[in-house]
Amino acid sequence: MEQKLKLMKKVAYILLFFMAVFYSCNTSKLAKEYKLYQWEKNINYPKEKLSIELANDTTGLFVNNYESTKVFNQDFVFSKIKDDYLIIRNVSQSNPHLISLKQGDTIVLTKGRLLLFYNGDKKYLLSFKKK
Repeated sequence: MEQKLKLMKKVAYILLFFMAVFYSCNTSKLAKEYKLYQWEKNINYPKEKLSIELANDTTGLFVNNYESTKVFNQDFVFSKIKDDYLIIRNVSQSNPHLISLKQGDTIVLTKGRLLLFYNGDKKYLLSFKKK
């Protein structure tokens, strides 16, 4: 009887250990979806509806609704640096005439927001918050 109790305790400890490891590996400071919002009244913002959807810790989708019926989707691969920076490593496609990501762009994670400086024909400081 005492041996069964010891065996059950060992099994319970092993299960708790694996649950703790699994939970700690899945936690991330990043939310799944972010949308563009105007956080400063004096900054010029684009008219397009922009959003970023993070599929996991390395891939995501940048969405630009540049007209009511037209959407530009861009898959991207990123690397996290010190949990505060996302470096864009690869993009599926780009359009120089639309706001889009480029390889080498840096997205900064600060206070639950994603900040991206867009350096194209027009320059924007884009701020995304959790949906």
